[in-house]
Amino acid sequence: MANSNIFAIRTYKSVLNSFFVTCVSSCLVSLSTLLNFSLNLHSFLFIPVVLAAVFVFVKVTLRSYVRYNVHYPNRFRKAIRGIYIQTISCALLCSACAWCFSCLNSLNTNKNHWSLINAGCAVAGGIFHYESIYTDQGIYFPIIQTTKYTMFMSKVSDIVIKSLKKSLIYTFFIYIPLYGVNPSLCSKVNFILHLWFSISFILYLFLSIEHVVYLNMTERIKFPIVTLTQENYSLLDALNSNIKIIKLLALYDLYQATINDISRRKDIFSLSFAGNVPQSWKTIFNFCVSHIEHSTEDLTNFVKRLPPITVNRRIITNARLIQLNGCTKSNEELNNKPNKLTLFLEKSIIYNYIFGPLEKEKTIEEFEAVVWCCYILSNLAVASLKEDEYGIVREHLGQIVSSIINLKSPLEMQRRDCDDKNIKIIEYFKMHVKTCSIMLAMNFSKYANDIGLDDNQLCNFKKLIASINDC
Repeated sequence: MANSNIFAIRTYKSVLNSFFVTCVSSCLVSLSTLLNFSLNLHSFLFIPVVLAAVFVFVKVTLRSYVRYNVHYPNRFRKAIRGIYIQTISCALLCSACAWCFSCLNSLNTNKNHWSLINAGCAVAGGIFHYESIYTDQGIYFPIIQTTKYTMFMSKVSDIVIKSLKKSLIYTFFIYIPLYGVNPSLCSKVNFILHLWFSISFILYLFLSIEHVVYLNMTERIKFPIVTLTQENYSLLDALNSNIKIIKLLALYDLYQATINDISRRKDIFSLSFAGNVPQSWKTIFNFCVSHIEHSTEDLTNFVKRLPPITVNRRIITNARLIQLNGCTKSNEELNNKPNKLTLFLEKSIIYNYIFGPLEKEKTIEEFEAVVWCCYILSNLAVASLKEDEYGIVREHLGQIVSSIINLKSPLEMQRRDCDDKNIKIIEYFKMHVKTCSIMLAMNFSKYANDIGLDDNQLCNFKKLIASINDC
């Protein structure tokens, strides 16, 4: 049962699991000196400090699970987000956490290296945060959910390799200012290797904690479709939550429920006690259709958008240019020449790169959410043939089919306009939308003329049915 403290509970689990991973990792690094370790008062007093550092880093990591991504109109606005007070504060917190974690490294025993190594690790913590905010990091749910231990251990080797590779770049940029502080000490090979290992250890802990938070936040939870108490979250309430991860958890749970949970599907097809209204179905249907239609609109606008027509001002005069556009202007306006600064900026590649408009790209979780919405409507439509006693889905069957068919059409045209980076995401999206379309075509082919499709939609739907029959 999901209660209103679901986010707080998962935060608590993430802190404890991350603290355990941090302690185990520090012990593994300290195997060579573990036999000489003495449990003194200083060691016990340092435990709350490490726990506080883990808590702070977990809270910083959780920001990406709570807030929705903001679209920046140009690269300049996206770049200056790094000087926001919140960004600087989180970077300083990450630096403090890195400094604290560097103290767990038992190899950092050289008193001459200690201060510089810790300072380098602190800088690495700040760089890590800035790298994370400028890198697209979408939330995706694991395909197969097993125990957290199994899923974490399956990624340990990847985390280690990633931290070792990334630390090479970090060490290069951090070494330069440290060399300016103390050239004689930093010129030693021992110091460089020590700095690289310490930064690798910090990045490993940061990446491990991020993965632990991911495992806890994406763990499936079963929401009740409806609830009579105020203390518990219902699935319908969670879909309208302002917390991004809770809304995604509810949508993921609904997607799973429509596949293999007959009892919960029965709750969706049931009528409410007040007025015999299918309130659950209406809420789910409106939520899914609105997401699909919004995505269809974005894809359609992207396909129809044409590059601006460039005109050589030296060849075509202003009067001729206006005549071509079908406009008439006075001689005074025709004689007005463009500003030289404007012409220079229009031709400047650097200016257009920095201040040129950026297209709003969908994140991984947005694509995933639309895929789930397509499957939810398709699965419920197919299940309604046997389980819908009141025929509540039958009234919206035409809208379900048309919304998915309309999404499929512009999606087929995306590859020609898509770069290599997003081809895999588009192909994934296209494959699942096509699967939902085929599912509907196989089950409702004999009702094609009666479900309320317009001529264009009916033609596309019959083409899909014909392609299935030809296979």
